[in-house]
Amino acid sequence: MPELPEVEQVKNSLSKYIINKEIKQITIHVPRLIKYPSPLEFASRLQGRVFVNLNRKGKYLIFTLDNGEYLVIHLRMTGALIFKNQPSTEENKARIVFELNSGVLYYLDTRTLGTLHLVKVDEMKILKGLVALGKEPIDPEFNTEYLAPIFKSKKRLLKAALLDQSIIAGLGNIYVDEALAKTALHPQRLTNSLSIEEITNLVANIKSIIEQAIANHGTTFRDYKDADGATGNNQNFLLVYGRDGQPCTFCGTPLTYAKIAGRGTVYCQRCQKL
Repeated sequence: MPELPEVEQVKNSLSKYIINKEIKQITIHVPRLIKYPSPLEFASRLQGRVFVNLNRKGKYLIFTLDNGEYLVIHLRMTGALIFKNQPSTEENKARIVFELNSGVLYYLDTRTLGTLHLVKVDEMKILKGLVALGKEPIDPEFNTEYLAPIFKSKKRLLKAALLDQSIIAGLGNIYVDEALAKTALHPQRLTNSLSIEEITNLVANIKSIIEQAIANHGTTFRDYKDADGATGNNQNFLLVYGRDGQPCTFCGTPLTYAKIAGRGTVYCQRCQKL
């Protein structure tokens, strides 16, 4: 699933192509991807509109239109937005096609788990996940003073708390495992057991891991690609994710795989003691 760094790269790579472009026509091949309004109204309201801005919040892409409405896209597990200067073979795989006055934007989604909403300002509350997002790792206000009271107030598995988008927006399974490994914290530690020093180190490592992934244009294992169709290369720098059974970067112990908080988790039993 694309996480904050991957969605940030999609935003950066796509912005240069679509800003100030008019949507001339929309073809919806998989109507269930449109969550609000109806697919018919979605297409009619978007036709003739102009993209004036593109932002990201957590894992959501937020397209601002010239009439003040917002197209909000969540890529989920296999969603991708590919821009082409002219119609291409992407058409054969596209779930939704946005024909612009110059170029074509294709929405691809192998497993069709993504979501698209078209909302006015006062309809944003429909997107409960977006409204409830916590601080982002790259936000200056994401710090020890923010995270410590949250962790100390509840007895939760550390892995589950870090995946909670209402606490930290944009973190997913890849970067949670990476941050825990870099901070030498076991994913099954309880949040209220962490010292202030451990929380401070965890915050710093989350920030550095996310910044590294953004600089490397994201992590690609299967489906993720940016608007140019390019893949990221952060997978070449991962400490634990996808490396179960391989030697720990720090101590050489074979890395362990387990299901924790309902998610596949890779960690070092020696470095990340419970």
